[in-house]
Amino acid sequence: MQVGNIYIPDTSVFLDGSLKEAILRGGNIKGRLLIHTEIIRKFEGEARSGGALGWLGIRELNYIMDSINKLGLEDVRVEYVSILPKSIPRPDQHSVDEIVRELARELGAILVTSDEMNFEISRAMGIETLFIGQHKDKLEIERFFDNDTMSVHLKEGSIPYAKKGRPGSWQLVPLGNEPLSREYLERMVRELISASLMANSNTRVEIRRENSLIIQHGEYRIVIALPPPFLMGLR
Repeated sequence: MQVGNIYIPDTSVFLDGSLKEAILRGGNIKGRLLIHTEIIRKFEGEARSGGALGWLGIRELNYIMDSINKLGLEDVRVEYVSILPKSIPRPDQHSVDEIVRELARELGAILVTSDEMNFEISRAMGIETLFIGQHKDKLEIERFFDNDTMSVHLKEGSIPYAKKGRPGSWQLVPLGNEPLSREYLERMVRELISASLMANSNTRVEIRRENSLIIQHGEYRIVIALPPPFLMGLR
């Protein structure tokens, strides 16, 4: 492989799955992909303390490595680095995204992000930045709702159900015949996280609890149970 540009991703592209998609599409990222070990440390720390996003980040790291290896992709070379920017001698006093942003600036590398705020800050600092977030007018979860839907219940390994009607007069209605996979539900969660990273978004992560998230997306309040992969299913 010819070594081209140097790319340094921040945490956002692992949480919303956009880095994996960009690599598989090809074209945008060709060269050395430097993943800072502080990102791994952050995800591991969150996962060990029950943080739902930590598990998402770790699983995405594995998806990326598996995809590159199985497909034999030669345009991207993943390297794990621990070097700290000269301007940040104490990493415990800075966020991980600050560290990778400063490292990209000092190395003259391309910062890869799907966080619009980080994108604008990096541009203001003169850092070459590749934004790979995706603006979507309608998210996947919205297709389960109509005017008669009170709530929707989605669980890994089960078919989707909706509570339809009105308070005091409702019924639980199946919305399909196919059980939902963990991959599909994780993709839906990543889509919500991606939307929350956009400027002027009506989506935000409101509460982070042990193995769960509460996300407000417009008029929808979404409670997500995200246990470790080897425990009960995602819902």
